[in-house]
Amino acid sequence: MKWELSDTTQDGIRFLVVGAGSLFLLRLGYLGVSHLLAGADDALALACEPFQHGYWLGDAHTVANTDGGGVGARLALAVVVAVVVALVVGLVVYLLARAFGRSSAVAVRTMRVVLVVALAWWLYAALAVPRLSTRFTAVGIERTMRMRAIGELPWPWGMERYTIPWNQVPSIDLHTMDDRATVAVEHGTYHFTLATGSKEEAAALAAALEEYLGH
Repeated sequence: MKWELSDTTQDGIRFLVVGAGSLFLLRLGYLGVSHLLAGADDALALACEPFQHGYWLGDAHTVANTDGGGVGARLALAVVVAVVVALVVGLVVYLLARAFGRSSAVAVRTMRVVLVVALAWWLYAALAVPRLSTRFTAVGIERTMRMRAIGELPWPWGMERYTIPWNQVPSIDLHTMDDRATVAVEHGTYHFTLATGSKEEAAALAAALEEYLGH
């Protein structure tokens, strides 16, 4: 007796295979790029690594200030946000097309374009663009902030960057609570959190940053 599957079942299986294969290839690509970027091995780069939270950062002396969640959660959120944005824009264009007596096909085309553009940006942002990041240079502490879209995903506009010179940083503060610790600095009347993690990781980062004070 020949076992035959319905067209719907076959389409579902193809979708699952393609989806699983795409995720597998994306994961391999992610690991490959991560390996290429892991070149620096000085004390500060090693201390920053636990606080990069899976982001592909061009400078090994950079940490990502995130509320939590790994790269998998960010990628899933990026896909959901891109689909929602495309659906909302497509619905608005569809209603406008109906109101002006135009073909609804323009709404489908618009939705596809928006989906591709939004998905490209937010996948890239989930992998390489932290909403808030801190880079440690020979000059000082460089902070980069971007406008939040949702969760840890930023908009592609609204970036702000400023530098705190090392000679204006009085000390590196290490605050410990239970099994967690926070590395922070003061600049004038402002208190900036640089990283939060385990006591051992935070202590290693604080020790590495102490070398820069007074520069």
